[in-house]
Amino acid sequence: MTRGIRNNNPLNLRYNVRNNWQGRVLLKKDNDFEEFQSMYYGFRAAIRTIQNYILHHNCNTLAKIIARWAPPTENNTDNYIRTVAFRSNVGGNENIQPNDTRLKTIIAQMAVIESGNGITDFLDQLDKAWADTPLRVRQQSRMNRYHSVKSMGDLCLRSPHHNLTDCVGDPIKGNV
Repeated sequence: MTRGIRNNNPLNLRYNVRNNWQGRVLLKKDNDFEEFQSMYYGFRAAIRTIQNYILHHNCNTLAKIIARWAPPTENNTDNYIRTVAFRSNVGGNENIQPNDTRLKTIIAQMAVIESGNGITDFLDQLDKAWADTPLRVRQQSRMNRYHSVKSMGDLCLRSPHHNLTDCVGDPIKGNV
């Protein structure tokens, strides 16, 4: 059994004490990587992290996402990008938005690289986490323009002069 499957962490998110993930295991055995109560929560954390990469770090292409996720100092990043691009049928430099349905396919292929082919037994949990982790952005009335982002039941309202990305759950701020 791979580490990602054992930890219910299909993309092998590194442990960070500042992250207050839903479904995280409190009495951890793995000091380096996050551990989750179920694969659902591991996929949910991966989705939220990659959405934050897109919104907060200008990682709006497959190549930029993977370069941040698997930096060349630790991985064969170019091979990782080529493999995920081929398997997901998404070009390395194609624009990707946080609610882009292609992102689910990208995450599935990253999970296979990170956790092995056995992860395919858990892809129903990715489907469920994707469906339960929407990113909805809408503009309200013209006179009272506030941005709303709804995710997992949380609603955040900010003035139009406030950075919209601050409304999206951020593991550093503990609202993931």
